[in-house]
Amino acid sequence: MGADSRRGEREVVKDYVEKHFPEMKSITMEGSESIMDGGDILYFGGSKKEIMVGVSTRTNLNGIAQLQAAFPDYVVTPIEIPPPSRGGQLHLISMTSLCEPGVLSIGTSPAAKEVEKTIREKAVSDIEFFHVPNDWAANAIYLNGFTVHSSKEDYPDTYALFQDRFGDKGLGIENGEFEKVDGSITCRVRPIQYGY
Repeated sequence: MGADSRRGEREVVKDYVEKHFPEMKSITMEGSESIMDGGDILYFGGSKKEIMVGVSTRTNLNGIAQLQAAFPDYVVTPIEIPPPSRGGQLHLISMTSLCEPGVLSIGTSPAAKEVEKTIREKAVSDIEFFHVPNDWAANAIYLNGFTVHSSKEDYPDTYALFQDRFGDKGLGIENGEFEKVDGSITCRVRPIQYGY
C-alpha cells in the first residue's frame, strides 16, 4: 500500500486473503522503503507474460524490484507516469488499461501521450493502443470476454467509441460518483484468476 494512510491495511488484507483464498499464494513486501499500490500494476500477459508497473507517488522502484523477484518467470516493466501536477493520474491503470487482449485503452492528453511513448519504448510485448478523448474514461477492465468501460452518462463520446469497437461485448458502467473521490472503474473491481 503506497499511501501513508493505507500502510496499516497490509496485514488486514493479507489475513483476509489467506483465510478466504487459502490456495492463493500471499507475498509480503519487505522493508519500509518499498511501496506499491495495486492501481499501478497492469497485467498485460501475452506470450511474454508482461506486467507493466507504474512508477508513481504510490509505487517506487524498490517495490517493483520485489514484484519482479516474486514473479521471476514474468517480465516486469517499470513505466514512469507523470504526477497529477503535470496532468497525470494517480496510478498507471487510471491512465491506460487492458481493454482486450493485446490492446490498451488510453487518453489523448499530453500526459497520456507521454505514458504511451514510454510504454512503446520500454515494453517487450506487441501492443495496440485504442485512443479515447478523455484520459479518465480510458480506464476499463477486460473480463471474461467483455470490456467494462465508462457509461454514456459519464463520457458519451468515449462510450460511443467503446460501443463501436466492442458492440454487445462492451458494458458501460456509471462511475461519476466514485470519480469525485478519485475512484476509477478498476478501483471497484479486482479480477482474480484461478487455476494459475
